[in-house]
Amino acid sequence: MGIAVLLGAMSATMLNTGPAAASDSGWWYASGSAASGKFFDNYYGGYTDKVTACDNKTDGRGAVVYVYTDSGEFAGAVDDGGDPGCDSQKSSYRRGYYKIQVCLTDSRGTIESTCGSWHRFYNN
Repeated sequence: MGIAVLLGAMSATMLNTGPAAASDSGWWYASGSAASGKFFDNYYGGYTDKVTACDNKTDGRGAVVYVYTDSGEFAGAVDDGGDPGCDSQKSSYRRGYYKIQVCLTDSRGTIESTCGSWHRFYNN
């Protein structure tokens, strides 16, 4: 078997393996990238997921990440609280589609005008 035929067969096999086991949301940001957040699918194993909120600037504001079901029901939130760095929360989310949004916060709560767009993702 020639090398080109072997590489072609390997490529076809890799393309037909189906979706990956984990489906993180990817990193998402509030306006201006001062806050970021991510949903980690099965991060701790055993179907235990992790949601992380990161405050990327030392400006007195914090970061909050909201997670909603695809049908619009509140599923969870993580608030960084304004200290630099990231805070995370463990939870077990059911399989299905969710939406994630990242916003800045201050002493009065969420600053709606800073919220990034909603991002839809699938949790395995």
